[in-house]
Amino acid sequence: MSGHCLDNRVKTLPGLSEMDNPSKEKMNAKLRNSWAHTFLAYVLMVIPVTLLNCLYSRGRGRPSKNLRTLFGLCIIQEMFDMTNEEAVCSLMNRRDIWYALGLIDKAVDEELHVSLKTLYRFKKKMLETNAGVIIFNVLMVHFMRQFKVNAECVRLDSTHVRSNIRNLSRCGLFRRVISNFLLILKSRNPSSYKGLDAGFRDRYSPDRKTGYDFFGPCRPSERGGRLAVMSADLVRLISVYR
Repeated sequence: MSGHCLDNRVKTLPGLSEMDNPSKEKMNAKLRNSWAHTFLAYVLMVIPVTLLNCLYSRGRGRPSKNLRTLFGLCIIQEMFDMTNEEAVCSLMNRRDIWYALGLIDKAVDEELHVSLKTLYRFKKKMLETNAGVIIFNVLMVHFMRQFKVNAECVRLDSTHVRSNIRNLSRCGLFRRVISNFLLILKSRNPSSYKGLDAGFRDRYSPDRKTGYDFFGPCRPSERGGRLAVMSADLVRLISVYR
């Protein structure tokens, strides 16, 4: 996808001067004491968006969505364990997310509407170019310095963002290998293919009538469970057909 790069870096944090009426003042006062203000001040403002410029062309295509908004939305999606659909819907409807992404005074359709296709392609490009991992490392170093974290004492059980991306990549690999094998088996040995459990076959052959798809949208926390199921499926195929 090509497009000009946009960045919605917030010059100043939302203040009382931006509030139009008492009800907004009350809501924004609550937001200033919530996770949204912490995210805006300490995460969104330091995302190195320039590292994402490689994802888009400077001179071709229509302008991209704000890259800071897209990357921030990806982090919030992981924080709240949302599916892609829930993340996109929350961006359009949740005031705390508007605040966290610096959009509290830009709450118009053009700024708040991100299609599923746009979000998917943005993530895909980050994985293909390794930009997500690079930015993750930059932010990690920044926070370690900010909070004076000793790098010699680290935990090995943190599974917030990078491991979820890794799980998704593994799921994609397992799915492609098993699906391709079943397609070949179905064409070369139909009787053997029909002998497989129906649930097993259905997992890798989405039902167009019902719309059921085992690999459809899921929460980040559910990816590990899918990976376990596919691992068992692969072991089963190897043990039967090797």
